[in-house]
Amino acid sequence: IQEEAARRGFELVLAVSQEDAAVEQRHIETFLAMRVDGILLSVTHVPGPGSVALYQRVADFGVPLVFFDRLP
Repeated sequence: IQEEAARRGFELVLAVSQEDAAVEQRHIETFLAMRVDGILLSVTHVPGPGSVALYQRVADFGVPLVFFDRLP
């Protein structure tokens, strides 16, 4: 992922939730505040309340959201 992103002129910002849905949501909010170009997300094993609404909010902001490893 890093090599392809760099080839296309993007930088990666990494956040690790440690399977904590609240931490994952906080990271996504931070990324939105940073006005990132997109989010690659391996969701926590058990998504927290409000996760689906937050994913929709990401879409509403026009930020591409790609799930890998697991789907919500």
